[in-house]
Amino acid sequence: MPHCGAFSTPTQAIEDLIATIEGMGLPSGVASSLSVPLRNFNPDEVAAACGKLGAFINQVNAKVRSGHLTPAQAGPLLEAANAIRASLGCTP
Repeated sequence: MPHCGAFSTPTQAIEDLIATIEGMGLPSGVASSLSVPLRNFNPDEVAAACGKLGAFINQVNAKVRSGHLTPAQAGPLLEAANAIRASLGCTP
């Protein structure tokens, strides 16, 4: 699971998050739709990075509502995304 705040850089945390998603055994369509917002992540472009994280959080929540993810699966993903957002100084 993601390190949830114990990462060295936001980029490494995103890579860890993508690896976690890919290792969850989700159907490929679900896994790819979750990782798409995280691709081409550039922490130097804070507004864009924050937007990508927001899109990811929305995707996770939508997958929970549709039944493609359980709340237990979504929890660590959301926790990791929120930790990365905090490290970047994203506003809610």
